[in-house]
Amino acid sequence: MFLGKHDMMYAVSQGAMAVEVREGDGATVAMLAQISDTHTALRVTAERTFMRVLDGGCSVPIGTWSELAGDHLTLSGTVLSCDGSEMLYSERSDILPPAAPTTHHCDIDMLHRAGPLRDALGGRDLLSTSDIVLHSTGVYCATRDVRRFDVAEGCGRMVAEALEGMGAREVLRRARESGSVVDVNKAPNKRPSVEERVGEVKRTRTEESL
Repeated sequence: MFLGKHDMMYAVSQGAMAVEVREGDGATVAMLAQISDTHTALRVTAERTFMRVLDGGCSVPIGTWSELAGDHLTLSGTVLSCDGSEMLYSERSDILPPAAPTTHHCDIDMLHRAGPLRDALGGRDLLSTSDIVLHSTGVYCATRDVRRFDVAEGCGRMVAEALEGMGAREVLRRARESGSVVDVNKAPNKRPSVEERVGEVKRTRTEESL
């Protein structure tokens, strides 16, 4: 059985795999570019832009769904209240431009304000020998033509802005103030040990006897 977007939307970029790379580690970037999946990267770019514009995170009630069929990219986004009583929904489709691998890498560097990617070992300009570009969203693209990623980024932004116009920020503000949204980046409270719990019981009984 397959659940569609009208049955259940998923968390941003759920199921997509990514690898963090040290800044300037061109050799590793070049290696990973060999297994990079552009189809997934384009969808992730749209979804993560959508989340970033709304200041979302993995514990915020935001859902998404993206599809890429040929050159047609469709992104759906939703913002909900914690109890599900409120739901805002928006969807947008964009046509990605055809790839143009002849674009000069220096022009792309200047457009996205990112200097040429240097090989950590040889100091050579990887962009002159391979199709790797650091996009403005922070994603390394295994292509010299980033216009498709620009459109994906714009698609995510437009869906988020449409939801903002419906009152999404107010819904998310109430969700955060309710205490239901947990900051998963904070370490959980340490569970007390058996000895600590026994000690607390003894202290309580001693205070009651006094």
